[in-house]
Amino acid sequence: MSVSIVWPGRSVKIRIWKAKVGKVSLYLLDTDFEENSPEDRTVTHYLYGGDNENRLRQELVSGYWRD
Repeated sequence: MSVSIVWPGRSVKIRIWKAKVGKVSLYLLDTDFEENSPEDRTVTHYLYGGDNENRLRQELVSGYWRD
């Protein structure tokens, strides 16, 4: 499944992967799409990595997803 969110001046695609770990559903978010800018593709490469701006992008991506 994938969704798009709107950031200033562009849309960013997010792929959502669902994995079952025992009885728990684990959701993984991925922005590494060719359609995304090189900067946006790296948002989900490292959890909580990078500067404050990247951290804000990660929080926007993770806050967008609702099951």
